[in-house]
Amino acid sequence: MNLIEDRSEGGSPTFSRRFLRSVTLVSGAGQVVDFALPLFAGAVLGLTAAQTGALLAAGLATSFLLRPLAGVAADRYDRTRIAAASALVLAAGYALVATAGAGAFSVVLAGVLVSRAGGAFLWVALRATAGARHQVDPRAFARLMSAEELGSWVVLAPAIGLLAVAGYAPTFGAAAACALVAG
Repeated sequence: MNLIEDRSEGGSPTFSRRFLRSVTLVSGAGQVVDFALPLFAGAVLGLTAAQTGALLAAGLATSFLLRPLAGVAADRYDRTRIAAASALVLAAGYALVATAGAGAFSVVLAGVLVSRAGGAFLWVALRATAGARHQVDPRAFARLMSAEELGSWVVLAPAIGLLAVAGYAPTFGAAAACALVAG
């Protein structure tokens, strides 16, 4: 992720287009996984609703527990490098899920935990970046949120079609590719 500044119409520095495109890609990839993972858990892995809930809870707990550490890292180190590295970790987690087949619960669990760890560091770093830029770009949060929500249209909507046509593995693979490109 590159934070090289562009100039807005008013002449003030703003996020680069590349940075915002990366946010769109990684946000959309996360939305794809959030949508498809519970379906995959039931349809392919044969998990019950309770087991699927436990899988998702394990991922959310990982993210929750790592966010304070991510905040410390974002305060001490270059946030754009943290975000870029975290996007690669996110891609690795999604790739693990993409390669898992029926009966590969442990691989899916590993993918969920890895991706949620990457996501914790990624989103803390991105939002801290927007917060730090608020003085020079009062619309920094709005620009970040707009880029995040654009992921629904640019990534999630086509991925739903891909899921219907090609199945889960290519859909998770596409999410991994988006996160990889974002990094």
